[in-house]
Amino acid sequence: MKSKNTSLTLINLLILAIGLTLLGAEGRMIDLGEISLLALVVFMVIVALIRIADVELPQGDRVTLDAAIIVATALLFPQPAVLIIAAGGIIIAEVSRDQSSGFKNILLPVAQRSIIIYVASLWMGGRYVNASDPDLALNLLGWDLLLALAMCITFFVLEIAFDQFSMSQRRSLPFVPAFLGSLTLIGPIYFSLASIGVLMSIMYPSMELWGVFLFGLPLVVVHYSFELVLNIKNTYRHTISALTRAIQVEDYHQRSHSERVADLSIDIGRELGFHGERLESLGYAALLHDIGKLGLDVDSFDALLDSTRVVDGIAPHAQIGAEILEQVEFLKQFADIVRKHHFPYEGASDTDQRHPVEARIIALANYFDQLTQTTLAERRLSPNQAVAKIKKEALKFDPKVIRALINVLKRQQRLVVTTW
Repeated sequence: MKSKNTSLTLINLLILAIGLTLLGAEGRMIDLGEISLLALVVFMVIVALIRIADVELPQGDRVTLDAAIIVATALLFPQPAVLIIAAGGIIIAEVSRDQSSGFKNILLPVAQRSIIIYVASLWMGGRYVNASDPDLALNLLGWDLLLALAMCITFFVLEIAFDQFSMSQRRSLPFVPAFLGSLTLIGPIYFSLASIGVLMSIMYPSMELWGVFLFGLPLVVVHYSFELVLNIKNTYRHTISALTRAIQVEDYHQRSHSERVADLSIDIGRELGFHGERLESLGYAALLHDIGKLGLDVDSFDALLDSTRVVDGIAPHAQIGAEILEQVEFLKQFADIVRKHHFPYEGASDTDQRHPVEARIIALANYFDQLTQTTLAERRLSPNQAVAKIKKEALKFDPKVIRALINVLKRQQRLVVTTW
């Protein structure tokens, strides 16, 4: 863990050095004859206000919609002015939010944004819409629009990549699935922001600052729509969590079992390349995998039969759970996974609809949690012992899922290095 933190610190220092060097070198070249001081301040304040009203994502990170303004300024003004506007907006926002903000909250975001702007602006070749020199003027009503679109794509891809790299390092997650998942979630939002930024830059020469305020209204709509979508997702998640807690009330031995299985299933899914809605669905299905036990007295004869009887590979509580989920519109998509999470592996292929990969992941995560978290201390295994036992019973589980589990445990430093 110490070496990982050291590596992340060194990477952040490198980003800081490059970003601040670019900002300093380009910032010294700013010419107030190319952009009025009023416009510089107005854009800077707008960036700060939008950053303060950021939106929290389900995984805990936050996304800001100031990218539309930065895109507009990158098309409108020379690069030094854009860098100053972006850096000033970030500093004002972070200091306003927390006056004790330090390196992590101010300088690192400034450095990252400076690198992103510099690289994305290379597409423009030093040209911009508001240039007084006709040779440097950018015409977004012609073929130059393709350059603007390339700049927008580069900007947003780098923005997401920086954010997800930092998150993947902090949480010991594989970078590619985290990046693709964020791209899927935030991509449509960034497309809207790019459209607003391009339109703002087209209208600015005729409307000047009035155009900025006019196109601020669509930003409010995008912000509200994004929050609405996230609130709906939060409602789904809270509903599922409530159902999970109901299971745990019935059986105190199951306390936090479903949450642990869900967390481990998501980690294994990421290791296997899951992202976006597929990863989200895996997490929900894992949370609900034992919902068929709801209302079942753990000391009853029926419970004993349920724990020992599997018909055609389907445990009774799994079948009951699937039937419960099929009655709820937004949960029925998880029913087949829950139904088959005790299904025998028997060499199923990745495309085998009879035995979804998600069900195989939950089966292994569930078994691993039972081995390592049992309430009987004398039967509780360490992660290494649990993996050794799983290897002995390897024919019951998908080998790819076992390898993914081992890689996850290694990354989380819960497992002494082992081979498979």
